[in-house]
Amino acid sequence: DEVVAWSVASGEVALRIEAHEAPVTSASWSPDGSRIVTAAREPVAYVWSTSTGTREHTLSGHEGDVTMASWRPGGAELVTTSMDSKVRIWAAGTPRLTLEGHASGVLGAAYDPTGARLLTWDLEGHVHLWDASSGASLRVTRAAHPIIHGVAWDETGGRFAVTSRSKSGAAGSLEVRDVTTGEATFELGGYAFKPSRALFSPGGEHIAAITDGSVLFWSARDGTPDFPVHGADSRLVLDFVWSPDGEQLVTVGSDHTARVWSAEDGSAVRALEGHVNALKRAEWSPDGTRLVTVSSDDVMRIWTASGEASAALLPSGVAVTPEGYLTAPERLELGALHGVRGAEVFSLEQLAPTYNRPDLVLPRLGAQDPEHLEHL
Repeated sequence: DEVVAWSVASGEVALRIEAHEAPVTSASWSPDGSRIVTAAREPVAYVWSTSTGTREHTLSGHEGDVTMASWRPGGAELVTTSMDSKVRIWAAGTPRLTLEGHASGVLGAAYDPTGARLLTWDLEGHVHLWDASSGASLRVTRAAHPIIHGVAWDETGGRFAVTSRSKSGAAGSLEVRDVTTGEATFELGGYAFKPSRALFSPGGEHIAAITDGSVLFWSARDGTPDFPVHGADSRLVLDFVWSPDGEQLVTVGSDHTARVWSAEDGSAVRALEGHVNALKRAEWSPDGTRLVTVSSDDVMRIWTASGEASAALLPSGVAVTPEGYLTAPERLELGALHGVRGAEVFSLEQLAPTYNRPDLVLPRLGAQDPEHLEHL
């Protein structure tokens, strides 16, 4: 499976890596942007140079599929988690520590903002806190329910949030815990409460989580409700992200639209329209001037902070010729092509190797003219 990186300024493909034979499940930039670590449904992870696209290190040693790979703040080390119940910390491609203590597959890991401590969580609902330098186990807590959706630190490193649900899916919980004591500062939960993800706002004033197709806000101090942000037309919110300054929040979901909301009162700021399929992910640039959205057909769009679309990026393997026609290599799977555009637009056979009608294809991709999609 491939990992592709685009230039935000030009919309051109900057790097294409034939990373794994299995589907890629995790990709993480190093803090300085010089490397990417990738993981897939296999027992190894790889570190790549972003300047050359070459593989720098193969991280092997796990006996089960690697579930996540991410960098320690500072970029000198990284962590991998695996279904073999082990956590490994790597330095320069060499395993420095193996953390053992989980009794089931480890689903993920998160360093605190300083990189001094590490949280890991497993299939049975256990959350382990480790000293990231020595590997010493500092504490083991158990989430309110066995299926953990996510763990997130606040920016001070003094608290973390855990979202979980019961095996039946009938009940869920959002807990904010004190790192020093391990005790819950507050817990929100109950029947039909099913938070799937939670994030502290920059500054730590609010905490927000997706539940029942909406994003709900609470005071991060005591769990007092603030205000809800709903999906448009009662359609589901699938993901959200805070702006770097904490003043806005962006939601994406099944209505094909990204929506920007005020973090002060939950009011709508603007709608970003142009995708033709459900949106599954959004991410701000670190300086807060641009936003990337990804739809379920893997078409990506880059937006300015004012809501203007600056680029539309096609899935890897699809290209636009200088004449403005769309083409694709024969090796691309027909199923992927069907999912991107649909057989009703033109027959799948046309994509390999002949050109297609841009007057039909470009509107399906939400583009106004071929210049938006050139040189991909």
